[in-house]
Amino acid sequence: MDRSRMRRLATPAAALLLTICACAKVERPPPETGAAVDPKTLWQAKLKAARRAEAVDEPRHAERLYQEAVSEAEKLLPDDERLASCLNRLGEFYQRRGKLPEAKAVFHRSLAMVEKLFGAESKEAAPILENLAAIAQKQNNYADAEALYHREIGIWEKFGEAANADLLFPLHNLARLYADTGRSKKAEATLQRGIAVAEKAKGKESADVTVFLDGLAELYREQSRFNDAEPLYRRALEIREKKLGKNHPDVAQLLEHFAALLNKTGRAGEAAQMELRAQMILAAQPKSDPRTPDRDDD
Repeated sequence: MDRSRMRRLATPAAALLLTICACAKVERPPPETGAAVDPKTLWQAKLKAARRAEAVDEPRHAERLYQEAVSEAEKLLPDDERLASCLNRLGEFYQRRGKLPEAKAVFHRSLAMVEKLFGAESKEAAPILENLAAIAQKQNNYADAEALYHREIGIWEKFGEAANADLLFPLHNLARLYADTGRSKKAEATLQRGIAVAEKAKGKESADVTVFLDGLAELYREQSRFNDAEPLYRRALEIREKKLGKNHPDVAQLLEHFAALLNKTGRAGEAAQMELRAQMILAAQPKSDPRTPDRDDD
């Protein structure tokens, strides 16, 4: 489920962070001179500089540059999809920094623009709906989040199997919402659908399938349905080791989940071995900043 928009409440397996090596010195837009500056170049330069500032953990400078990029885009592109995209970048920055009210306001503005340009049920609206749903879910506004996820899912469903990969994020997050609000049957059905959609979109042995296998196994473990959970853990672990490597952090996550089941079923020795292996994998991982942007700007 490696999409360019990030987001959002995806699990570590759902969205893999890219480590960005940034110079210690932040690149800033060149100072103004007497020569004319192309506004298009200026707003793009500010956007790129904002991401560089964020990458080296200069949030105040990054925020100012994101805001300036939007201001420059507004001058050039008052009703252009590129302005909506620029607003999304600012909203995602706020979201990464935990400034959810600010992010929500920016996303609503971007959504209104996209709906005007492409229509309320356009695929361009879907990622913005996803961002808004993630914010609502984090703020415990579950009814709003559920409605937004369903709206996004409805958009992608109109495109048939060609959009199966785009269904994975909202299905996963909707299943988590159902589980968090005690609606286990709906969570189970959504996770089972996610497995089927992921298998069709990515293949039966894709890492994306394991996100739903793990989610369903966790749901069953919490319900003490250990016999149903164990084969799902085993299948997910086999796929992740094959596709990601035996020392990948997502393998460690799954080992920890599987160990919890083993402890519940009286197999403490096996559980301890899995826990130790998970700890060794995680200890060997390079540290990364989850706030670091994970895509390049055009």
